[in-house]
Amino acid sequence: MAVHAIDCRGLVVRYGALVAVDGLSLTAERGQVLALLGPNGAGKTSTVETLEGYRRATAGVVRVLGCDPISQHRSLVARIGVMLQHGGVYPTISTRRVLELFASYYEDAEDPDALLELVGLRGLSSTPWRRLSGGEQQRLSMALALVGRPEVVFLDEPTAGVDPEGRLAIRAVIAALRDRATCVLLTTHELPETERLADEVVIITRGRAVASGSVAELAGAGAQGGIHFSAPPGVDLNGLVAALEVDASSVVEEEAGRYVVKDQATPARLGKLAGWLAEHDLPLADLHAGRRSLEEVYLEVTRARSAREEEPQGANEDADDEADDGRADEEEEERHAPGLGEDQLDAEDGKDTSGSPVGPTARLSAHALRRLAAQCGAEVGMTLRRGESLLLTIGIPVVLLVFFSEVHLLPVGTAHPVAFLAPGILALAVMGTSMVNLSIGTGFERSYGVLKRLGSTPLGRPSLLGAKIAAIVVVEALQVVVLVPVSLGLGWHPSAAGAGAAGVVVLLATAGFGGIGLLLAGVLRAEVNLAAANGLWLLLLLVSGMLAPLSKLPGWLEGVAKALPAAALAQALHDSLGLRVAVPAWAWLVLACWALVAPTAAALTFRWE
Repeated sequence: MAVHAIDCRGLVVRYGALVAVDGLSLTAERGQVLALLGPNGAGKTSTVETLEGYRRATAGVVRVLGCDPISQHRSLVARIGVMLQHGGVYPTISTRRVLELFASYYEDAEDPDALLELVGLRGLSSTPWRRLSGGEQQRLSMALALVGRPEVVFLDEPTAGVDPEGRLAIRAVIAALRDRATCVLLTTHELPETERLADEVVIITRGRAVASGSVAELAGAGAQGGIHFSAPPGVDLNGLVAALEVDASSVVEEEAGRYVVKDQATPARLGKLAGWLAEHDLPLADLHAGRRSLEEVYLEVTRARSAREEEPQGANEDADDEADDGRADEEEEERHAPGLGEDQLDAEDGKDTSGSPVGPTARLSAHALRRLAAQCGAEVGMTLRRGESLLLTIGIPVVLLVFFSEVHLLPVGTAHPVAFLAPGILALAVMGTSMVNLSIGTGFERSYGVLKRLGSTPLGRPSLLGAKIAAIVVVEALQVVVLVPVSLGLGWHPSAAGAGAAGVVVLLATAGFGGIGLLLAGVLRAEVNLAAANGLWLLLLLVSGMLAPLSKLPGWLEGVAKALPAAALAQALHDSLGLRVAVPAWAWLVLACWALVAPTAAALTFRWE
């Protein structure tokens, strides 16, 4: 039996009392363009994101290319392409560079230059995403969806905000995808575009399909040979009825400026209509004889469904509220959906979570290492380009080190403050880089939709987090390169024998603080996360022993501080580099615990969006 490209049977998606999708069934084949239409809040987003693997179905069967989008997500993402409605691209990376980066995720990727040519962006190859117009961003987003030579492509509002030239380019791309037997599922509110592009149409409202078929089938159904046209609002219907020689009830102004003549669309009647409008100097537009436009069909079936459901509906009343606000259903999904990640823990070892082999693209290989290296390069490059990030991680520590070493304001308990401050400032730098930088950067990437787009590629969570950790280590190395010479210039004499222990301490602390940073980014919105990460950094600084000995704290507060990773890091670096004594067991234990617990908590809460 042939496998459908998309096979959705009895799909139900529920968020608490809200039923977003209610028993929806649809199929699509290779080489077919399927348009999914419906008003805001109808369940389109829930349906498409369930097919993409971002949402878990409450009930029903969902298969894409024969794969379960959740349990076999890792094997599926190499065969599909996803175009998001908004964002999803690193703001500072150039157009060509981001295509090269995404191409590195796939074993058989399209040529980035060919894709730029295809979507009409070759002249903007060095322009970063944030400097592109809305239409240009849409075209780049489509190119990213195509970079892996997908067998199924999901396009969310592909022509929204695109200029006429861009629309022509996107239509040509979709036609080319159909010709090479790629299945395309698109959502759009632009019905004339659907008439041009779609082979099949499914119209849904309140999570249920209310009409389906080809554009011609939908337009012809129930048309009864009538005449549909547009003219200025308020036309003299009585005069028009007399001219057409039809019953008064046969001519209706369905809405301002849109008219229907229900009688047969004969050539004579069409001539009389044109003559009467010309006699009254009225323009004629949007004439459909014997068939309706897709927009008319859409309005008819969605209004009919709404009229039948105006009475109280129980849980579906919430869907009406969501329809009043175009984004409410998506925000509800973000609060309740499980997201990706939970099922991907063992994705890199060549097994999906069901335990079945998923083929060579999911196995750890030379290509997986190249993919990791490419992402590492991108993460490091973006980190080094963030001026505010470098100020926090290098500039501020240098200023604090120099100032407090020369101006004896802190109760460090030594005649040479730099002997105490140098290890403490190194600890401060590690905490700022691995917690604050990682948290803020990841939080805004989630807010921009970047992580959501990455979740639809073969990159995988282990490679992404590994690349972020590598970027942290690079920045920490730069901090050492800058801070150690400055400290030596101020008279610091570290213990070279403790360098090895200090290196292990820094690695443990990086894991612990990095886990905290990712945990914050995973549970807080970007703006809240920004304040929380900086606030936590300041709080930990005050009780860490980085700028003053822990013994200066009240006894109870010192006990609390010793359970925190900041105090353990500062104590360990002071002892290994400055005091030439063994790192106390409590510091090792605290660092090891945080290095295990914080990343585990971050992994359990990590979502691509």
